[in-house]
Amino acid sequence: MTAKTKRLIAKTEHDYPSGWGCGYVAVPPEHPLHGIVYTDTRFPNIIVHGGVTFTEPCVYGDRTATSGREIVPRMVGKRCWQLRNGEPLDGEIPDDWWLIGFDTCHSNDTNLNWPKERVINETAYLQKRINNLFNKNE
Repeated sequence: MTAKTKRLIAKTEHDYPSGWGCGYVAVPPEHPLHGIVYTDTRFPNIIVHGGVTFTEPCVYGDRTATSGREIVPRMVGKRCWQLRNGEPLDGEIPDDWWLIGFDTCHSNDTNLNWPKERVINETAYLQKRINNLFNKNE
């Protein structure tokens, strides 16, 4: 059995139309997906709204894991935006965990068709998909 995962949601705040926010599943260091970015060929095809669009550590390093962009120096070593501003749904998420997420910022995504409750449901679906990849008996 693979280590327990935890859910997190975070409200999107920008100037263009989108759904309520984003959903994430946090995996612990011993999880097979910990540290693997979604652009890596080893990352499995996980079906979720718009596909997986985010894979990053819970604490910022000096560069983003996926694109390699530099992190603003004052943020290095601090908890990521998602953890500082989001709502953990399954209890506190430790700093050494890894986030896997999706967003509701695609064409035709709105607050009407992607309200908070639907983001929560899709996050639970993502968690189930991730858990089922490695827990074949669940």
